[in-house]
Amino acid sequence: MQFFSINYRDSFLIAQYLKRGENFPFGFGNNLPPMQRGTQVMPTQYSVEARQKFEFSPILQSNLRVGELLTETTLDHMYVTPYPTYIRSIFGPGMFSNYFAKEKRLYGALDSSWRGWSNHTLTFNIDYSSIKLLETKQYLNFDLATNTPLTSMKLNQGIRDDVSREDTGIALEDQFEVSEKFNVTGGARFDQYSDLESDPSAQSRIILDSLSTH
Repeated sequence: MQFFSINYRDSFLIAQYLKRGENFPFGFGNNLPPMQRGTQVMPTQYSVEARQKFEFSPILQSNLRVGELLTETTLDHMYVTPYPTYIRSIFGPGMFSNYFAKEKRLYGALDSSWRGWSNHTLTFNIDYSSIKLLETKQYLNFDLATNTPLTSMKLNQGIRDDVSREDTGIALEDQFEVSEKFNVTGGARFDQYSDLESDPSAQSRIILDSLSTH
């Protein structure tokens, strides 16, 4: 008895490297400092993902995804706010920050569809991700507590690098084909986050979809 089938066309493996540069010429502050040119934000990503399709029967199929994503983000001389004109000759044009962070994300998801009932397509999804901040550093040219200007960059000792989060989600959806021109879709989703003290969140929805063309 064949429970399911797998062939090479149902398997997928991809590894990616992505690096890009972004520019925020006027920083994040409400007061505009002198315009910056060049690249200030440089995210770099390394990722690998595997996908596999399972066909258990003509009415039941599943797709499995697992992967890992490593992200390194560098912010170079990101302006916070400008200094008054009378102190710029001593401390420079304004407050700015240098920042580096490295985080790792592991994730997986299983999507299944079942067409065992007439005119119904049931879809079930479960996904999980684990995100951990591996390293983070921030240097400032001002005292974070008092906003006092500094003549050199200082390491911010208060920033944390032991932050992590686990997310788990489960969703169920039923698409009912009322007619050739009209569908009704109902679904519900449940989510839980490990770093939030609140109760798990749940949501539901109903969608009316007209397939008629004009």
